[in-house]
Amino acid sequence: MISRANGLFSIYRGTTENASGDIIDGAYLVASDVPLALRNGDTSSEALSTETPRTIGRFRGRATSGTDLRTFDRIKDQATGEYFTVDSVRAPRSSTRNSDLEFAAHRVN
Repeated sequence: MISRANGLFSIYRGTTENASGDIIDGAYLVASDVPLALRNGDTSSEALSTETPRTIGRFRGRATSGTDLRTFDRIKDQATGEYFTVDSVRAPRSSTRNSDLEFAAHRVN
């Protein structure tokens, strides 16, 4: 990893159906003790289906190039217990080295 990790995270993936038939986040653990660099990005105000604006804190992060991280995965900060949903993942191309994965996420707690 080229950037410095600032925490250990667990990666969760998948969905399941609850007793009411609603689709909810599953608890399939993909990996634990994954070093990630996560920092505050920006904030955005959205009013999706209501007239009440919502402020959403966005985060930016990096992971080593071999990390199994995908869009819609959930990551859990093992130190604080906070969950984040991964919004996007990209792997910048470099002709000289394996670049870190870059990802965007938002807090879901």
